[in-house]
Amino acid sequence: TPNDFACAKLQAKLSRSVRQELALGMLKHTSKPIHTSLTELHPLFAKEATSAFKCILAYAGERPAPFPQAMALQVLQAASDSPEIIPEIYLQIIKQLQANNGRAGTRPYWDMLALCLMSFAPGAGIDDIVHVFCLREAGQDAGQLISLLHTVMYDGGQPLPAAEEILLRLTAFRGERTRS
Repeated sequence: TPNDFACAKLQAKLSRSVRQELALGMLKHTSKPIHTSLTELHPLFAKEATSAFKCILAYAGERPAPFPQAMALQVLQAASDSPEIIPEIYLQIIKQLQANNGRAGTRPYWDMLALCLMSFAPGAGIDDIVHVFCLREAGQDAGQLISLLHTVMYDGGQPLPAAEEILLRLTAFRGERTRS
């Protein structure tokens, strides 16, 4: 719950107003790393989830990263290595798309969502959340994202790309032409 999320961070040392602020922001964009997972996870997986969130921020340009595509690949690889964090990764991306007034904007997060949908299914229950979220929030990309969701759910995901292939996959997804 949002209250549990807020209390997970040094609960004894935070004032009630700070805990309330954390709870209210649990599912809204932040440019700072999260202190714990959004979902209930074993502590080992919670640590992996917070590391994945830092990579998501770096891919989006909200944390320094010399090669952002490598950060996206780390997220995809973490999900592949630890399927227990897949629902968490989807929820983290959705969090970053909510009330996003960050300098990076929403496009990198929509791209990260597309990369995830190309690679692995969200899992039971989370698939419905992703579906409804895309219908309501993705605008003109909703149909494409939902198509990716259905494909990954029923046919499986594509093999993980190399970092150099990420931009090509996104360009193909968006239907943009590449320079030769």
